[in-house]
Amino acid sequence: MNRSKRPLSATLRKQMTKAIRTPQSGVTTPEMSLYCDEMTAKELKKKFPTSKVQKKASLLKVIKMHIAAKKAKSKRGVSKRTTPGDASLGNSPASVHPEGKRWIKTLTKQARAQRTVEAHRGRKK
Repeated sequence: MNRSKRPLSATLRKQMTKAIRTPQSGVTTPEMSLYCDEMTAKELKKKFPTSKVQKKASLLKVIKMHIAAKKAKSKRGVSKRTTPGDASLGNSPASVHPEGKRWIKTLTKQARAQRTVEAHRGRKK
């Protein structure tokens, strides 16, 4: 009653493994490749749908590109303190010191420090 299964013939076993293997691989059948250039893109997509992993990978790539674009700083070669373009000579500025009090203060400190250094060096020579 509990007999062991009879062994399959080699050709039948090969046919079975081939039948299982072909649909699992993404290789097209010869009859399918004959009509490939006649098919539209939509028909081909229906025959070979993209896997979920590929879809997720493409979405992730797009998201990473958007984030990289947002993070990238825009390089500006223009000074933030002055307005671009040539100032006409006839017009007087709206305010005499558009730079601000703090900026003037740092410039005076730097000039004073530079004068001290130069005076010290001048005495040495």
